[in-house]
Amino acid sequence: MRSDLAGAEAVYDMAIARATQWAPGYWWRGQIRYQRGNIAGAEADLRHAIELTPEIPFPKNSLARLLAEQDRSLDEALKLAQAAVSADPRSEHRATLALVYHHLGKTSKAQQEIERAYQADPNNPDVQALRTLILEDEVK
Repeated sequence: MRSDLAGAEAVYDMAIARATQWAPGYWWRGQIRYQRGNIAGAEADLRHAIELTPEIPFPKNSLARLLAEQDRSLDEALKLAQAAVSADPRSEHRATLALVYHHLGKTSKAQQEIERAYQADPNNPDVQALRTLILEDEVK
């Protein structure tokens, strides 16, 4: 099955045009934009989703991940990732926190968080990939 990210983004564009305060729409469109390489658009959507629903951890986690993967605004990424884990300590959120710690050079904290994520969900491919990245980089 081939994904149609452009089509999915267009659907979210239409939905958001009708419901401008629909935070999940901004969150999902932000993720699609990130996958399509539109970093600025993704970041703007994720920030807007956070603004609309500051108590929800998912857009915070996504923005923290984006910032960490772009290796910028890491202090902000850390605050966002910590807030996401505080609100919902699921393995994906812990993995993002581990990634932020990794980019900050906080090796022991990165290892601790990725192991927590892995123990909670050892079959999660995203957690597995980040665990491999963090543990391999620490060996170098």
